[in-house]
Amino acid sequence: MHLFKVITVIFMLLITVACSTLDEPEVQIVDNIKDTNTVNGRFDEKPFKWDYIISTDSIDDSVGLINIYPVKVEKQSRSISDRPGLGTTNPVSDILVTDPNIIYVGAAFPESEFGGGFGKEILYERNPIDIATSFPDSYIGEITRPTGSIGYKLFMKEVLRSQEYKNYLTSKARESMSFSCTEFYSYSDIEKAFATNSGLGSIFSAKVKSNSKKTNIKSRLLGQLISKNFSVTMDLPSSGFFKDRNNDYSSENPVFIRSISYGKIALLAIESEYSFEEVKKALEAGIKFKIFSAGGNYTSKDVEILQKSTITIYVISDNTEGDANQYFSSLDEIQNAFKVSYSQYAPGLPIICKGCYTKDHSVFNIYVPVPRDPGNTNGGRHSGGGTGRH
Repeated sequence: MHLFKVITVIFMLLITVACSTLDEPEVQIVDNIKDTNTVNGRFDEKPFKWDYIISTDSIDDSVGLINIYPVKVEKQSRSISDRPGLGTTNPVSDILVTDPNIIYVGAAFPESEFGGGFGKEILYERNPIDIATSFPDSYIGEITRPTGSIGYKLFMKEVLRSQEYKNYLTSKARESMSFSCTEFYSYSDIEKAFATNSGLGSIFSAKVKSNSKKTNIKSRLLGQLISKNFSVTMDLPSSGFFKDRNNDYSSENPVFIRSISYGKIALLAIESEYSFEEVKKALEAGIKFKIFSAGGNYTSKDVEILQKSTITIYVISDNTEGDANQYFSSLDEIQNAFKVSYSQYAPGLPIICKGCYTKDHSVFNIYVPVPRDPGNTNGGRHSGGGTGRH
């Protein structure tokens, strides 16, 4: 009988413990890395900016000097956009080009198409164009064909065969080389970085997302590498852009391409288990060593950091095998695309263009207003107020 009581007490205790365990909340192990689909973007409520730049340009104009410096935040400019919930940011006039086949200096487009798809060229007859290259000994020409791209293509053929260009190549000069990078939190930040070409931003963002393999992500870095060989720029037309001045003021608010820079461009995104500062330091060392050929201390630790990170690279270059636009996954592959010297047959692709309005020659800018409420990330556009004949 005594044994029966002992067994009964033990049984009741076990039931009590089991019930109390069921009442306790379930303990879940939560990954400390936030999903970039749900986390707020770094630039959801403030202007996008590059944190650091490495550049061959120098404040004292010394040749070959490579600088790295934090990017200064310029005074904000007013945006034209009247949509509610939008703030302001800096104007951007350098428009990234992803399809080199549809643009040329002197081409005109509706304001709504410029910097977007460049899908509808305006074909009103234009006045003759005076045009020149950025070489120290500039090649100068005039395009007299009133429509189309043939006049410009003939000018460029003369440029690449000219003694001025040969001398420029012999000098080993190039207009500039720069690398910009910044920390990002969400894939939406990538789209804001390349707002001057929304299609490019969306495509690259989707590619980075699909390549993401890391589960223990501590940092994300976005970068842009630009090598400019030379630029071609037209003079502002003193007698109006179109032969019929009324077309300069048409309802399409035409914008013409005033200049094009030829070269190579690479976009890259890194997701890493290392801190942003560690990744930035490793990438900076790799870029200087492999791309800028500036030597420096590119250590085995730097190599390890980059090898253990997920890298997505998009290159626009005429030195890659196959298509001009290709994806890669390492600095070595960028190096292969950028190490080949410019030549008569590989002058670089159109990578950046600038536009002006036909009505008043003011510079075309793209604005990316800052949303005052998360989720509103719309952008805005605004304007400010041997020689050959072809």
